[in-house]
Amino acid sequence: MFFYKILKQEVSNKSFFYELLKSDSYFVTDNPLSFAISYNPETYNDFFENDLIYDCYLNASVKQLFITNQKFRTILKYKDNFGLRILNCKFDEGDIDDFLDNDDFLDKNEKFSIETIDSIIKDTDNRISDTVYLTGSGEQLVLQKNGVIGFDKDLKNMTLDDEERLNIVKLIDTLNFGLKVLKL
Repeated sequence: MFFYKILKQEVSNKSFFYELLKSDSYFVTDNPLSFAISYNPETYNDFFENDLIYDCYLNASVKQLFITNQKFRTILKYKDNFGLRILNCKFDEGDIDDFLDNDDFLDKNEKFSIETIDSIIKDTDNRISDTVYLTGSGEQLVLQKNGVIGFDKDLKNMTLDDEERLNIVKLIDTLNFGLKVLKL
């Protein structure tokens, strides 16, 4: 999988943080303050050892996204608005099947319903660690609680039709700015 860290720049009167990076190492949404940069957990911290990058990061007030249970629930609830189909929901202590006693009786819609997820969270005091979706073109998309989004293929090399690109943009912007992006 290819991973990207979702970020948001708070200060808009400065140059954009991602302009310091190689053009093939980031993805910008329609809002230039919302973007995702290539992510490798082993080298991510090394990235900030570059003084120029670190200073720009601080001066532009770039914020890292962390996905809470509430944000995961919101994406699950509005997944159709992003052209996504849920494949799995994982928690800190296991995946959804580990918490369902009678999952033979649940169809896929019931299994991944907000009510089922809420019940697991309430009954086990667990946090969602990641969710796995299928995009309209059949690509797998993973959202992780550390604000990382992953794709089967490198986002830069994926053939995204306009609707699918718009759906990914809406997803990243909704995570960064909330439901107002969807204009519900």
